[in-house]
Amino acid sequence: MRGAEPISVKPGAWLEPNTEEPDAGAGSSARPSGRLVRLLAERELWALGLLQLLLFWRPLFGGTAFFRDLHLLAFWVRRRAGEMLAAGELPFWDPYLHAGQPLFGSPTHSVAYPTVLLQVVLPPTAAFNAEIVLHLALCGLGAYLAARVLRLGPGPALVAAIVFELAGCTLALTNLLNRILAFPHLPLAFAFWHLHLREGRLRWLGLAAVSCALMGLAGFPELVVLAFAFLLGWGLVAEEGRGRRGFVAGRWAVLGLTSAGIAAFQLLPAVAYAAFSQRGAGLPAVNALTWSVHPLRLLELAFPGLLGRPDLVGDLMWGLPLEGGLVPYLVSIYAGFPALLLALAGARGDGAPGGLARGVRVVLAGTVAAGVLLSLGRHLPGVEQLFEAVPRLGVFRFPVKALVATVLPLSLLAGAGARRLFWNGEGGGARRRVGIVVLACAALLLVVADSDEGVRALFFLLFGGVPQEEASDGFRACLLHGALALAAIG
Repeated sequence: MRGAEPISVKPGAWLEPNTEEPDAGAGSSARPSGRLVRLLAERELWALGLLQLLLFWRPLFGGTAFFRDLHLLAFWVRRRAGEMLAAGELPFWDPYLHAGQPLFGSPTHSVAYPTVLLQVVLPPTAAFNAEIVLHLALCGLGAYLAARVLRLGPGPALVAAIVFELAGCTLALTNLLNRILAFPHLPLAFAFWHLHLREGRLRWLGLAAVSCALMGLAGFPELVVLAFAFLLGWGLVAEEGRGRRGFVAGRWAVLGLTSAGIAAFQLLPAVAYAAFSQRGAGLPAVNALTWSVHPLRLLELAFPGLLGRPDLVGDLMWGLPLEGGLVPYLVSIYAGFPALLLALAGARGDGAPGGLARGVRVVLAGTVAAGVLLSLGRHLPGVEQLFEAVPRLGVFRFPVKALVATVLPLSLLAGAGARRLFWNGEGGGARRRVGIVVLACAALLLVVADSDEGVRALFFLLFGGVPQEEASDGFRACLLHGALALAAIG
């Protein structure tokens, strides 16, 4: 397993800002315990924890985060699994769901995922809420670690963590339990994979494999596929894989086999169960391509609530026609003008020492672009015909899921952009020119939002109808939020 000689690094260098470092000699590395201590001593990490507590205290202390699939399906399945485990039984079968259905054989129910044990030690509602909040916190922690591994400083890493954890896609996954359980393992797998490529140590490869296996055990196969594609692209194209592609491809294969081996006790029954389902042979194109992102909905990346209130359908969910009359699968895809502009600054780079290498920026920006493109699904020419010609593609349904693959690279680019603009103070003249343009756009949005005629005209342009009073007020609030976010970053 030695392969090509790993890149050597200064002890603990991945916890330092990205600077030019002398070669520390082959085989040198910091002890993991020392790295962990240094990471836990960073004030920005504690600030992230405080922010998480302020934002998510209600589900931990009596409130709930229940919406849609959570209270219709996931909570009751989780509760029954906990009751079976508490009684000393393994949750193989649910006699109540659809007149009887395998629990363990269907990864969708996540009963092989470790945190199901919370249902044994806590009351059902408290355990369920704690599971969701815990994984939101792990999302932030994973993104913070990924940014620090890329040698972004603690401040930029905090920016990356906030963008990742509070992105609309991330928060939207909280009403899809198996999805939010899997999501924190994407940045963790990336961080461990990157460390393995840098140092060649098998412990990092093992941790990356565990993270990938947990994605599968949580029941989000599409994320597993997207994650492996991203990790391979990262290793082959980014800085660390240049000149040793055979080594990267071999280790990537080992990563896949190891993670599949860890999750085999869940994977093998799931494959056998899928053989008896319609989805196992591939869903028809009309079903598989449901919840494709309409191109106009991409405006929601900058304007929150562009489609209305998904919890109050009717006049207050005016964007239903863009979703084929369905409540959106991801109820939000909002990222925000600040995150988008910072990500653009990070993607642009400037070639100065300490910035992300060009290959790194290409992989991150390319992943964002690919995720957005794939999410369009049936709105892309020829896609429906492709799914009809290759029925097996119907195994992967709902193209909007591809957007989840954009959140990590976008957050890392945002952290890099924040480092470049605020911590390094680079691009002063360009910053001022861009700031003027941004403020002008914010002023224009404010003018439109302040005018009833402007709001109605823009609403008609996007949705083809005249808004009722409540819908008009909601759409105006959406425009105002975007304008204020623009003004803040300007």
